[in-house]
Amino acid sequence: MAKYLLIVLMLLPVSCMSIQKKRLNYIESHPNMTQIQKEAMIKGEVVTGMNREMVEISWGKPRDIIHEDVNGRRVTKWYYIKMSNDRISGYEIVFRRDVVMDVRYKGTYSPGHPGNTLHPFR
Repeated sequence: MAKYLLIVLMLLPVSCMSIQKKRLNYIESHPNMTQIQKEAMIKGEVVTGMNREMVEISWGKPRDIIHEDVNGRRVTKWYYIKMSNDRISGYEIVFRRDVVMDVRYKGTYSPGHPGNTLHPFR
């Protein structure tokens, strides 16, 4: 068991580095990105105005995708679960015409913490 944990820990920096390299390569090959979009992508964040490709490079593939009509307009919602330390957080990314219109925090779950706010997405 310890042997497998060591292998995972050794590979972790490599995978993180390749993700960061992919982000930097995307920024270099897309000079029309805004400064805010560039900074967000480097940090692994998502901001309004990004397109689907930028979001996927920043956060990876979504956990779930929903298409729906809201007030007569077609929107697409991407759902993500992000893990850090002992917390699990949920996010909803709302697209209209392939552009991020909103990034919605859906709550956090920490094992054993009474103030958990993360609920099923739908």
